[in-house]
Amino acid sequence: MPARRSRTERWKDSLSQLAHRRGPIEISVAGSEARSLNWRVRVLEVSEREIVVEHPVALRRRVPLTEGAAIVGALSIGQNRWMFTTSVVSLRGGSADAGTPDAVVLSMPTTVERCQRRSFYRISTAELSLPPVRCTGLIELADAIPLEVAARAAILDAAGGSAVDPSATRAASVPTRGPVGEGVLLNIGGGGACLSIPSDATSLLDRPGHFLLEIDLTPTLALPLPVSAKLAHTRIDSGQNVHAGFAFEFTANRDHEPFVAESICRYIASLQSGGRAGGSGAARAA
Repeated sequence: MPARRSRTERWKDSLSQLAHRRGPIEISVAGSEARSLNWRVRVLEVSEREIVVEHPVALRRRVPLTEGAAIVGALSIGQNRWMFTTSVVSLRGGSADAGTPDAVVLSMPTTVERCQRRSFYRISTAELSLPPVRCTGLIELADAIPLEVAARAAILDAAGGSAVDPSATRAASVPTRGPVGEGVLLNIGGGGACLSIPSDATSLLDRPGHFLLEIDLTPTLALPLPVSAKLAHTRIDSGQNVHAGFAFEFTANRDHEPFVAESICRYIASLQSGGRAGGSGAARAA
């Protein structure tokens, strides 16, 4: 029996092995026609009916998930990837004293489907639409502050019902270092993100340093969400694209951190409600 077929038929064994070593799977809130935010979370437990994973976070804030929320999951082993659909059964609180993390209980899927290499985020029953990210090299970390402040004001105004002119926000120019390129957001974590940069745009990573990432979650957010970051690591995939890991940086603009966290959480809440992000979360971030 071919190895790939064998692994597909024995995917529950692979999940159990991941749980044994606390390995990760990917989960994303399913939303029709919306861009997906993907989290890599450790598998904590596996039973016949459930998969227990650590609760995804955004800058130390628990991402709001609700019981019954539709979830798209992915299991990767080497160059092979399988996706499945599931849902949130319940949420578990952790204990610092016992060393147990907050957790999400997912229903055990009945089957998984292997992804084709050219459609690594799509199967017959589910598809992830990953957000595009504009990536700009910064001369100094503080150079991003004017754009971060302008974008924050515009996003909050839009959440409150005001009209927004995107070109006005771009007037807050950013001194750039080297080329500007665009990638896609593969996954986001508690303090950073991983981007896929196409092979023809990898020159923007030639010089290490700080970057401005503008994550496009429109139209739920009125404008792309800007966040400064430092390049942490890179690797090249089989298609010669670069997977670049970034660590978010808020040392130059501390006020921006809670706004980014709240914006991500509002976006996830919006996916689960099937509507646009409301103004209440924006007001808390102000």
